[in-house]
Amino acid sequence: MKHNTSMLNPTMGELKEQINNRYLLVNVAAQRARAISKAAEETEEALDNKPVTIALHEIADGEVEMVPVDPDAKPEEVKAEDPVADAIDELLNDVFADEEDEDDEEDQD
Repeated sequence: MKHNTSMLNPTMGELKEQINNRYLLVNVAAQRARAISKAAEETEEALDNKPVTIALHEIADGEVEMVPVDPDAKPEEVKAEDPVADAIDELLNDVFADEEDEDDEEDQD
């Protein structure tokens, strides 16, 4: 599905309808983006959009299913920095800032 590539699409409201916790949203989107990137590499498929953009649209469309992790499972090595998660967090910060600005403007009217 081809989506508008605007930073406000999907909106934070659309994303929060699927995953209401921002921290969880970032983690799910980062994990899905990594899976998309890995699959594209393995099949040598060119992506129309960045993996993070595709992941966010899939989440907003309800195409991503969250599966609980076994609490007894051993965690994989955690990296100190995750550029995909950082990019998603920056995008969400921009979206929240834009939505707060719009709310402030409405309150002033």
